[in-house]
Amino acid sequence: MRLLFLFLSINLIIGCKTSQIVPENYSAIKSINWQSGCIPESACAAEIMGNKKMILIKDEVSNQIYPQFVADSSKQIIKLTSRINADKMHLDQHYFEDIYIELPNKYYPIKATNIELLQYKVLLHKSCYCRGEAGYYAIQNGELNISDKSLSLSFIVPEANIRLNKIQVKLNTNR
Repeated sequence: MRLLFLFLSINLIIGCKTSQIVPENYSAIKSINWQSGCIPESACAAEIMGNKKMILIKDEVSNQIYPQFVADSSKQIIKLTSRINADKMHLDQHYFEDIYIELPNKYYPIKATNIELLQYKVLLHKSCYCRGEAGYYAIQNGELNISDKSLSLSFIVPEANIRLNKIQVKLNTNR
């Protein structure tokens, strides 16, 4: 009887450990504020996509890449957008560039250059009425620096004429 009581007591102590449940949209980053780098005369925005990761898919016909976003509680995606003429009435006159960066939820500090940027799936999405240049580009030439308070990214994309090339944002974190 004592053995059964001891077994149940130990089982109760071990079994009562509280588990941490990660909220569906958890992100280590609470908010992002643009500091510099926004395209002149454009509207700039930032979005945090918590508990998501990017899977890069290559279209066999066009040889272009594009991201697919899937659930992953260990990752988060930062999306930085600069839009010119976002008027819905003039579809052919819009221009925007989005930057996507995939980060682990625990990521500080990060310093990546050139080919190392592929590890963080740093993407540029250019959308415009500009034949041959619209689409997604994996950024491989540049530098990414992230601390617990800021993110800076400078890059070039030789395949396309882009307007964004150096971004500085302030991060508000859960620390």
